[in-house]
Amino acid sequence: MKFLFLIPLFTGFADYIENVFIAISFSGYPSSNLLAVSLASFATQLKMFFNVLLILSLLLTLSTWIVTLFKKE
Repeated sequence: MKFLFLIPLFTGFADYIENVFIAISFSGYPSSNLLAVSLASFATQLKMFFNVLLILSLLLTLSTWIVTLFKKE
């Protein structure tokens, strides 16, 4: 559970990488850099994966907290 604080950092890092590759893709408009587009797409998928992990870890933390509240009573 101690690694959960890293998930938002990885999400933010993936977002910055995505933005960089989107900017690279747009800088060559109207021709497209296929490598930059592919890497931006991969960074988007990575960001979505980390967002899912973030939501799941939040739900796990909240459910654990709720269980401990009812356990004490």
